[in-house]
Amino acid sequence: MRGRDDFNVTSNAVRQAVGVRCHVKSFIIHNDDAAARFVAVYNALAANVTVGTTVPDMLYQVAANDVLPLDLGDAEYSLGFSYGITTTDPAGGTTGPTSCWVHVSYL
Repeated sequence: MRGRDDFNVTSNAVRQAVGVRCHVKSFIIHNDDAAARFVAVYNALAANVTVGTTVPDMLYQVAANDVLPLDLGDAEYSLGFSYGITTTDPAGGTTGPTSCWVHVSYL
């Protein structure tokens, strides 16, 4: 494992976990909120992403008070790995969560 990023997401701001080409091994989202949350993943630098406007490369829903562990194997992100979490579908949602913990492991 080359690195990891652990972060408590409390807004809709895009989080850049890796700013260069990488291979993401695992992506774990712990939703502490009482309602479902949506996680948008981008093969892009955070500076090039606008939540609610930029189309995500992957989209996941995390149930209320639940954990979503994703084993991505060796998923390649050629530009970087960024993500955003919102209270509604990120394709149109712009309100961030109260508390979601995220862990990303990458090479």
